Amino acid sequence: MRRAVPTALIGLGAFLLALAVLLPTLVVPRLEKAPLDTYSIVFATGTGDYLNPETLKFATGEEITVTRVTRGDVEASGDDVAVYEQSQTTEVEAIDAPLDVIREKILLDRNSGIGTGGTGDRPSHEEAYTVKLPFNTKQGSYLVHDASFGEAYAVEYVGDVDLQGTKVMEFRSGPTEPAVVGQQGVPGRLLGAPDVDSIFSEEIYENLGRVIYVEPRTGAIVGGSSHPRRAFRPSLGTEGEETAIFDAELVTTEESTAELLADATDAADQLTLVGRTLPIVLGLLGLLALLAGLLVPRRRGRRERVVK
Repeated sequence: MRRAVPTALIGLGAFLLALAVLLPTLVVPRLEKAPLDTYSIVFATGTGDYLNPETLKFATGEEITVTRVTRGDVEASGDDVAVYEQSQTTEVEAIDAPLDVIREKILLDRNSGIGTGGTGDRPSHEEAYTVKLPFNTKQGSYLVHDASFGEAYAVEYVGDVDLQGTKVMEFRSGPTEPAVVGQQGVPGRLLGAPDVDSIFSEEIYENLGRVIYVEPRTGAIVGGSSHPRRAFRPSLGTEGEETAIFDAELVTTEESTAELLADATDAADQLTLVGRTLPIVLGLLGLLALLAGLLVPRRRGRRERVVK
């Protein structure tokens, strides 16, 4: 019975040390995957100018709300690829119908977070980050998909900031190049040519500046701001002038940021617990158990020699 005690202690110590090694090397990589059952509703608000599609009159300084809903499609997802359904709705109080609605199905690599494909109104998600940046986000530059733009643009790390009491990384992008997102005939009076019934025009989109805040351990985007602008531009060779039909500065609401931060910090705390805290504790306990198992027989041997 006495010999069984040191043997058990040595076995326990070896087990705890092995567990301390396996947690960060095998368990954490399994946890560092984009979730399949995600669901979030994020609001961004601000003021801006827009063309009322019902009256074809311009409104200025109006309150604008953008709602983005992201839902994971568990059945369509797999071990390596996550499928998210996402909608983005732009609304103003003066109009019952939304100004704009974008619906997408996003496919992304669960390990890297990089888009691998998708369908919908703006389907170009390949080789760019969509709903999140990578786990353990680093300082540098990342290509991020813009649902309104339909293309990816680069965001640059500019520093760490305190966001509602949590340290996050701030990334910024400058103005994007205008991109053609549609073509149509537009009444001349909207383009500075009142004597012309209709002018064949391009609808262009650009973002005059964007900021995103990222929780670095998980890569979760937890807030930010943007300045989208849409305009009608007469096609080459036609008269008229470029006219903005939507121009707004939008910021993620404090409530949405608080919810995103709570989810991200919970996930980050879990990764820290499994990847760092538990391995340290288990490693120390394992060493203590090993030492105890090795020292117990020696002490008993000394006692036996004294008795003789």
